Amino acid sequence: MTFTAILLHLHRRYHAIVEWHPYLDYDGIRSYAEALTKSANTVEIWGFIDGTSRPICRPGEDQEVFYSGYKKIHGIKFQGIATPDGLIMSCSGPYSGRTNDLRMFQRSRLEERLRRLFDGRTPYYLFGDSAYQSCYKVRTPLRRYRQLSAQELRYNQLLSSDRISVEQVFGRVLQQWHFNCLKSLHKLGLSPIGLHYTVAVLLTNCYTCLHGNAVSSRYGIQPLPLEQYLGSI
Repeated sequence: MTFTAILLHLHRRYHAIVEWHPYLDYDGIRSYAEALTKSANTVEIWGFIDGTSRPICRPGEDQEVFYSGYKKIHGIKFQGIATPDGLIMSCSGPYSGRTNDLRMFQRSRLEERLRRLFDGRTPYYLFGDSAYQSCYKVRTPLRRYRQLSAQELRYNQLLSSDRISVEQVFGRVLQQWHFNCLKSLHKLGLSPIGLHYTVAVLLTNCYTCLHGNAVSSRYGIQPLPLEQYLGSI
């Protein structure tokens, strides 16, 4: 079986749990929020949302679609949600390199999913950077339009330090699967560039289920057993 065939097999079988894991029902989200409140005092926050870019070779056509002026690269992007057990429990994409975080949020239809989950129930929140300021049930750092109080500064400090910690989850995908960093091997139309990253997320999560990571240790939250993560139980 070729490398590409293996990627396609894993994608077909596990794409649904990579995009949005079934554990993220209302009870699962509430358990994450309660764990973060207990370990980090981040009240009502259940996960951390961010976008990530993966560089590709300059396409022969439609170069402007894949060019990120901010990153100064041609690439594709993904939207990920990391949870305090060290897993990436939602990864949607790929999107073109010029798609910003707000547009990814809209195209992923995450707002619709969250509205259904929280309908008539106590809501919980994701935390993201200022790009998500107008997004449904996403909290962002308080903006300095005025002098912030000591309590507000403490709020920013706590959540920002937690967000930096959870960014390690996204970093582990590239550390363990360095292939995703090799731009020369990612050629639009010649290789399944979107599958490289999403399958790497799947396998990184499997490794975390077995061994944990620095984020799960920090918050004292055990990841799902591998069998449960993969849907075997």
